[in-house]
Amino acid sequence: MADNVENQLAFPQNDLSSTVQSEIVEDFVIVWLSDYHISNNFMEISSALRVIIDNLQLFDNADNCIDYITSLSSNINKLIILSSHQFIIPLINEIPQIKSIYIFNMNDANNNNSYSEHIHLGNIFNNKQLLVDKIKRDVKLLSMHFPLPMAFFDDKNQSVTQKSVKNLSKESKYFMYMNLFIEILLHPSENNEAKSDFLSVCREHYSNNNAQKSLIDSFEKDYTPDNAIQWYIRDCFVYRIVNEALRCQKFYNIYKLRLIINDLYQQLKNLYLKQSSELKYIETVYRGQLVNKNEFEILRQIKGGLVSMNSFMSTTLDKAVAFEFIAGAIVGDSVPVIFEINLKNTGSISIPFAYIKDFGKFKAEEEVLFSMDCIFRVVSIEECTEDNQVYFLVKLAIMSQDNRENELEALTDYLRKQIQKYPYDVAALGYIMGEMGHYDQAIHYYELLSRRISLSDPYMGAIYTNISRTHQILGNYTEASNCLKNALDICKKELPEHHPVFEKIYGNIGVLQTNQGNFTESLNSFMKVLNMQKKSSKSLPDLAQTYCNIGSLYQIQGNYSIALKNYENALNIQLKSLPKYHPDITATLQNIAMVKDIMGDYSSALDLYRQVLDIESKSLPADHRDIAMTYVNMGAVLLSLNKYAEAGRYFQKSLDIQLKSSSKNYVSIAGTYHNLANIFHKKRNFDVALKYCNEAFEMQSAYLPKNHLDFAITYDTFAHIYHSKGDNDKAIDYLEKKLGIEEKSLSNNHSNIARTYNNLAVILHSKKSYDEALTYYKKAVTVVLESLSESHPHIVTIYNNIVNIYRIQGNHMEARKYFKKVLDIKLKLLLDNLPDITNTNNHMEGFNQDQDIYKEALDCCEQIFQIQSKILPEDPLNIAKIYNNFGFIYKRQGIYVSAMHFYSKSLDTQLAFLPENHSGFVRTYWNIGNLYSCFGDKSEALKEWKKAYDIALKSLPSDHPWIVSLLKKLGKDEESVLDEDGSIKKRRKHYANE
Repeated sequence: MADNVENQLAFPQNDLSSTVQSEIVEDFVIVWLSDYHISNNFMEISSALRVIIDNLQLFDNADNCIDYITSLSSNINKLIILSSHQFIIPLINEIPQIKSIYIFNMNDANNNNSYSEHIHLGNIFNNKQLLVDKIKRDVKLLSMHFPLPMAFFDDKNQSVTQKSVKNLSKESKYFMYMNLFIEILLHPSENNEAKSDFLSVCREHYSNNNAQKSLIDSFEKDYTPDNAIQWYIRDCFVYRIVNEALRCQKFYNIYKLRLIINDLYQQLKNLYLKQSSELKYIETVYRGQLVNKNEFEILRQIKGGLVSMNSFMSTTLDKAVAFEFIAGAIVGDSVPVIFEINLKNTGSISIPFAYIKDFGKFKAEEEVLFSMDCIFRVVSIEECTEDNQVYFLVKLAIMSQDNRENELEALTDYLRKQIQKYPYDVAALGYIMGEMGHYDQAIHYYELLSRRISLSDPYMGAIYTNISRTHQILGNYTEASNCLKNALDICKKELPEHHPVFEKIYGNIGVLQTNQGNFTESLNSFMKVLNMQKKSSKSLPDLAQTYCNIGSLYQIQGNYSIALKNYENALNIQLKSLPKYHPDITATLQNIAMVKDIMGDYSSALDLYRQVLDIESKSLPADHRDIAMTYVNMGAVLLSLNKYAEAGRYFQKSLDIQLKSSSKNYVSIAGTYHNLANIFHKKRNFDVALKYCNEAFEMQSAYLPKNHLDFAITYDTFAHIYHSKGDNDKAIDYLEKKLGIEEKSLSNNHSNIARTYNNLAVILHSKKSYDEALTYYKKAVTVVLESLSESHPHIVTIYNNIVNIYRIQGNHMEARKYFKKVLDIKLKLLLDNLPDITNTNNHMEGFNQDQDIYKEALDCCEQIFQIQSKILPEDPLNIAKIYNNFGFIYKRQGIYVSAMHFYSKSLDTQLAFLPENHSGFVRTYWNIGNLYSCFGDKSEALKEWKKAYDIALKSLPSDHPWIVSLLKKLGKDEESVLDEDGSIKKRRKHYANE
């Protein structure tokens, strides 16, 4: 046979194991390298090996064989059989996850037997049956000792969280729902149906394996609940399918395996009770396995904390047996670990375990099998060396039921009662999957139930309602609408008109109508529900949800005071009727925070979002969609506060969660892309901003109706970016598109319309179309005064813009009138997160020698200084800002000595509290330089401007306007004095070219 031909072709194509890659058996591959010609004996062995592992790969070329082995994922366990080419042993010995190398019928005439120094004598065979038996045993033992899904909690450091980490002593929501999921699996079920589900999974995965199919047939014929353990520990399909599903948390398969899981649990429980007198003498058991490096680092960090194994767990009384499973492993991506588990003082335990030595074929193994979700305390972790093998000994102590902490017990009990309301277990599983964020799985279980019950079943309406609600979460509004229509049709035929299910249906119809922008119809639906609930008063949480829905509707329409009132009604009801960590409470807090944000109360909004995130981090998995949305909301508030870097970090966290989710909500992802576009726009990286904005627009176009309000937000962002790029005509086009959508979907006095008017005015202002800009500014003021408070920060911005236009037009009387309004508002607000008075002072430059306006400004500054020095004495940097404002006003009046006095006080305060290169110094040195210029001292002015320039280069973006302005101040005549290295000249030339 030619060296470059592989022996795989000797088998019929449709009989090759490699042609079918089942997800259940991807953990192992057998690779056999041999230069034998095909023989009946050879094919017989291959068929026997395929009974053990489906994936058998045959090679006759050493290079091809090595290339294949090295191409495999390190997660796949590799078993190598060599019947020739022993020289490759040193080359493959160190490849990760090669569990064993076997020598079979090596031709000693052609080999020098050098392999014996690398291969354990127990792995050298000439007898085919002994080879097959050894591989069968090794695969079984390795399978039973695969890395288990672990959950951790550090009692002392609650910050230890990641995707695989579940909060145990604080009971994270994910952990609770996983346990509730298992509780449902352990409910008595119709055995024939459960058995049929189990067999269908097994036959699907072993459809091309005749040996396993034969065993499945035997299982169907002979299986009884009292021999579940025998089947589980038998070398066959059962343990492979069960362990893989539990290890990978494949909920769909786990449910279909409920027969064997339930029977295993019950048999272990019976054995635990039967063996109680014997088990008390077993003080320690061991388990050897490789642990992912990241998980091991968490295990180290939580020493003294808790760990849970979320699968059936095989252990041994013999530490030497446990050692076999890590022998030869080195510390890399995985860490060799022996768990030493102390079983003393078990007390009352909720998870059974049993001594199953008499059940196994290899009785010397002395196996103790634990059921799922045993919880252990991490006692210690020690690095050890034995037979030149470095490993870590992790000592665990089993936790009794009495010692398990459970601060969320009230929520657990509440959720259990919620689940008990479902008349069918499959519906309860759909609910659990939805609460865990597995929305596709939720829909699967609801649809599974809809196929099992009759269309005339009254519960069918509830099923369609639940499917619709899940589709709405995913943004699938068409599917959601169809399901609600089906639900309503069925319930009207089968149920009395006052049945509680109608509250659910009309409530969901109202939410869907809100999402689709049909606000009038939506309010009618919600009011219908509210009237029903007030008459029945059976469910306070449902009443609270209706208030939330009404609040959301008014919020979208811009009626924020009524929205806030409804949200507060909902929160009051929820705090009385729900556990404190219930997700409905966090949702209402989120809503109140959003309204506070819109109304300009950014500090309160951010505090509320932090409360929400704190609750969610204790009750949700770290990658839950709700946490992603909280990150988005926090980022939006930080964006309003001009904290771009911090906002960007929160938006990126949100996007990471959403893109990793198996149930992607593309509408939400589009929103996050839009937020990232805003961040890069603020950073003046316009090309990247446009890229994210286009990605948002494309997703919205695929999933939303063309007049949806989300498009208005995206059009607004496009307009801002193009305006910043100098393309004002394109910016106006996008704003007119935005205004068209808003005028169709929103009330005439909605604050969003005010923003659009203002943005149009700003662009027309920049185009020097002053009269047209002024018209839009005044339209914006009218709307803001109707929809927001008269002291809202948005109106300050608009007034400042109006002042600027009147100043340019020379209409100082109107300019003074609006400027006085600005001062009055700022004096009233005194909030750090609003534009400071320094920005307002810039508008005074056009008033020339108008002493009245200066007197008003000085009075305003004096009042602010007195209030802040009393209320905020610990904030000297705010005081420094006020000193700067005093200096600015005195300078504009020509009272330079007083101006220098206050500028110097501002500088002294900053020097005491800021690092030397802080950007805050730029303005101060700029002002002092300007003042020296007024004195006629050009030399001192240049020194101050040079200080400002040097700090600006270190603390501001290279294209910041301050740097450009300072370069103009540092004119050509002074280059010889101040520009020793030529940097000023070079940078001025750069900006001239720009």
